[in-house]
Amino acid sequence: MGITTFDIQEDFFSSSQTATGKLSILLGMDSFCYCIADRSHRIAFLRRIQGEGSELDLESISRENPYLFFPFAQTAVLLAVPKHVWVPGRLFNPAEKTAYLKHGNDLIPGTPVWAEEISDQHAHLVYPVPLAMAAWLDRHFPQAWKKHFSAALMRALSPVRKEEGPHMLAHFAEKALWVTFWDGERLQFGNSFACKELKDYLYYLLLVVHQFGLSQEHIPVYLSGGLSVKSELYGLLRTYFGRLVFAEVGGPWQLGPRLAENPRHFYNDLLAGLMADR
Repeated sequence: MGITTFDIQEDFFSSSQTATGKLSILLGMDSFCYCIADRSHRIAFLRRIQGEGSELDLESISRENPYLFFPFAQTAVLLAVPKHVWVPGRLFNPAEKTAYLKHGNDLIPGTPVWAEEISDQHAHLVYPVPLAMAAWLDRHFPQAWKKHFSAALMRALSPVRKEEGPHMLAHFAEKALWVTFWDGERLQFGNSFACKELKDYLYYLLLVVHQFGLSQEHIPVYLSGGLSVKSELYGLLRTYFGRLVFAEVGGPWQLGPRLAENPRHFYNDLLAGLMADR
């Protein structure tokens, strides 16, 4: 099924308090992450499960993670689906959702296609949801707040969008890079890329830079996700980019002492889910 790559439980965690707390789930094609925050906005529990090259067995995850099905005051699910397209609002037709995905994407017949409006960008984000994933969500989380990961992260990192002029946001996951390019508050580009080696992350960032004729030395690149300043990858990025800035999801959410051993930007993906109602 996969391996647990990150598992933190704070001393103050109590399963009896979940009814007044919040659950944030990040569901990817080969990864599953979730965290639990208590009524005082303290993150008490966090787990990351990374697959080994194939889709996760969601039924096994259900059996091995009973906290997912405790009562919560609120539940948010972010879908890290790599196949997604941005459609300008003036061109969007709900009846043509599947057609927007046909270019460069092979969809299994009957795959549900979801769309959500990104009102501040006058656009819609369209993406396919694998049948097994959609069925699992319908069965276990029919009332949960659901959104595509890319849109939720953009919303949660809204201060990044207030940067004047061209800038980029790069979120680093274990096997993927999520990139958006902005000109002021207007989104110009958004995509995700599968990365097997360190050089893949650099390659795709440079690809976006060259596609839009940007200056590697001057464009601000906001960094998010599991990237450490001590890592080989960060050192590689510093060689090619002149303005690297770590971005953090704000809000009232507090890291306990064990989670705080890592930088806050490590948890941006799950914090974006906790920010769902704000």
